[in-house]
Amino acid sequence: MRVGVWDTHPHIPAPFAGDPAPPAPEAEDGRGLVLVRLCADRYGSHCLDGGYAGKPLWAECAAAP
Repeated sequence: MRVGVWDTHPHIPAPFAGDPAPPAPEAEDGRGLVLVRLCADRYGSHCLDGGYAGKPLWAECAAAP
């Protein structure tokens, strides 16, 4: 199964940009994509060029046998 989201902000968040470090305990956000990354079999993102702004983020989970 592949799930994807897109938004207009060009910044790729740290969990999808290669930084596996969890957020600081006092952080008020930043845990959701860390959980997605830990559970997914594959994940990725890239900045869009041309007439589009922003980035897509996607994650894949393999089907259980």
